[in-house]
Amino acid sequence: MWLRFGARRWRFFKTFNTMGAFYQIGFATLSAQTFQPLMCYSHPNGSQSLLEFPSTFCGDTEQIIMAVFGVVLLVVVVAGFFILCLVAVLQMPRWSVKHHRERVQAFTFLTNKFRFNVWWFGMALLARGFALSVTVVVGSDVPELQVALASVILLLYLCVLVRFWPWKASILNYADAAVCSCLLLLINLSRDASLPSTIFTDDFSMVMLCLLAAFVATTGILCVSALILSKCKNGGAGQSLLLNFSQPNVTKISKAVQDTAKELLQIEAGHLEDALSTMNTYDLEALTNTITLVSMELFPDSVPHGRFHHRIAVRVASRMSHCQSRQMMQLRQALSSSMMSGVASETLHHRPDEAEEKPVEAAPRWTLTPSDSTETGEHEDSQENRAEPNEEDADEVLNQRIGWADRGATVEVMM
Repeated sequence: MWLRFGARRWRFFKTFNTMGAFYQIGFATLSAQTFQPLMCYSHPNGSQSLLEFPSTFCGDTEQIIMAVFGVVLLVVVVAGFFILCLVAVLQMPRWSVKHHRERVQAFTFLTNKFRFNVWWFGMALLARGFALSVTVVVGSDVPELQVALASVILLLYLCVLVRFWPWKASILNYADAAVCSCLLLLINLSRDASLPSTIFTDDFSMVMLCLLAAFVATTGILCVSALILSKCKNGGAGQSLLLNFSQPNVTKISKAVQDTAKELLQIEAGHLEDALSTMNTYDLEALTNTITLVSMELFPDSVPHGRFHHRIAVRVASRMSHCQSRQMMQLRQALSSSMMSGVASETLHHRPDEAEEKPVEAAPRWTLTPSDSTETGEHEDSQENRAEPNEEDADEVLNQRIGWADRGATVEVMM
């Protein structure tokens, strides 16, 4: 579904994503506004007034009308948006497997800032904003209760944050954890306003505020610097160092994956199961995440028997055109078919009595060109359609055709 203005198409899923991004920014503020007609505080004579409108007494006709409109707005707008996002988050793994790209990208505002195996963390941010608004209503007359509830909410959010480390850029994970910790200290420092302030409390509050400002300023400077580097021709390495403090070598990782796949084929199933049984829970979870990642990204059309965990595929969630998405899928299919054919051929022709005499050779590598990958997505067996084996050129093509998506996804955390 789209509208045409001039030479450009106005697609509905992109418009919906833009509207959702603005709605997500104002979700916490809108939630607080809907609760204002319900926030009453007590007078010494026993009557109650609205916190934002002291001249309006709770229980009067004016307050009841305001409360009705507030509840309707809360149910239709706030709760409706939250439920819609929740349903979309639950359905995104299924949409990703079925290649429903437009449905996934309609809710990119919820997922584009987080890692694809923690795509649901946007709901945690919405829930935190809504829960902090509820604390003001519950404890309008009891400041200690507000402080306790706010501390519990921030502490739960901090636990989930350090458990999953969801942001794509490492600097944002550290900054979010530091800001949340400073807010917890500040809230608990002001838990009893009846006590007189001391030099320690004043100085401590000033230190916490300075730390908050320093964290926010440092994160902003690094993100702006990374955005500037992303516009440069060869700024990908510097951008990754600023945001993630490291620059993985895709060539070495690709070779290591191939070597590991060959070694795994030579291990008996019983020995492999015994080795896995000695690993701890965190190592097994990391292994299952890796299996899910490989099965969804390198073998997109395979059966989902190897996917232990839910995640969103990069080819579906990335902001690229339909033609670019199809070319990336065909490139991955061609790469996976060449890897599997080379490993399978070596396994079939390998004999145990020749294991020590003839070492295992590396799987054949070919450079991928539009003639053998873009149009058909398959390698031809004839010699005239097969390029000369060149490992360095193949790695360069893979980095240029796939690596750009990772760099673009990293920049999205700043948008």
